Amino acid sequence: MRVGRTGRLLLGLAVVAVAVGPAAARPAAVRPGAVRLAVPVPGASLAGRGGAGVLSVLQLNLCNSGMAGCYRGGRSVPEAAAVIAAVHPDAVTLDEICRQNLTPLAAAMRQAFPGGVTASHFQAVHDRDDSLSSCVDGDQYGIGIIVHLPAGSPGPAFGGGEYPGQDGHHGERRVWECLYVIGSHYVCATHLSAFDRDRALAQCRYLMNTAIPATQ
Repeated sequence: MRVGRTGRLLLGLAVVAVAVGPAAARPAAVRPGAVRLAVPVPGASLAGRGGAGVLSVLQLNLCNSGMAGCYRGGRSVPEAAAVIAAVHPDAVTLDEICRQNLTPLAAAMRQAFPGGVTASHFQAVHDRDDSLSSCVDGDQYGIGIIVHLPAGSPGPAFGGGEYPGQDGHHGERRVWECLYVIGSHYVCATHLSAFDRDRALAQCRYLMNTAIPATQ
């Protein structure tokens, strides 16, 4: 297990303007500090809280493993729930969380959108010795996604895993996960290499060119 995971709580509501139609999907511009991805399915009709062709995505790094200097005794979890309740995002992507953190945050999403469908997914992280990475309380450590879907929407498909290229500087292996809202769009979360720029770029290319097409 790696001691001293780094991270900070990032609160950034990113309004994602995505083109729908036969054109190839392009990553949408976001405000600094928001690291997330929402990609439309070519030809799909996409509509979020902001209207046709717009999704609002909230990216949070909870720094909740308990090992990093930014950890504040778990206070980031209720703070995140309060932000979800205040801004009503269509999707939330989460870094540096414990598996059990998804429960109250998914509940906050359901309360923000009564009558709809809330779906969530957790992607566990492994350490370099192949063991599951853990938070200090023993819970599994990883990343997550929460989305709101209109009532009657088909159940989403999930995919996730480790990048084939790791930089060797992290005790934890870097991972990705994607949620495919069938016939509409993908929402992905990831935690890239922080020490090797070229490796991080290679991981981004893997996410876009391999991971997303495989999530169906």
